[in-house]
Amino acid sequence: MVGTWNVERYETTTPGGQGTSLSNIGIMTFNRNHTGEKNLNYQVLGVLRNDTLLLNGNLPIII
Repeated sequence: MVGTWNVERYETTTPGGQGTSLSNIGIMTFNRNHTGEKNLNYQVLGVLRNDTLLLNGNLPIII
């Protein structure tokens, strides 16, 4: 999974509630040393969100 990935589609639902589907909202980068970065920008119900996070190396190893 090492590399930069485009988040082309994100969906969420809540029990008894309406779901939300978003497209092309940003990127996630995963490095070989288990660090990385999340950089997402999207708008929900008219509210613009900027969701960034540095991943600090506590990612699980996926084989």
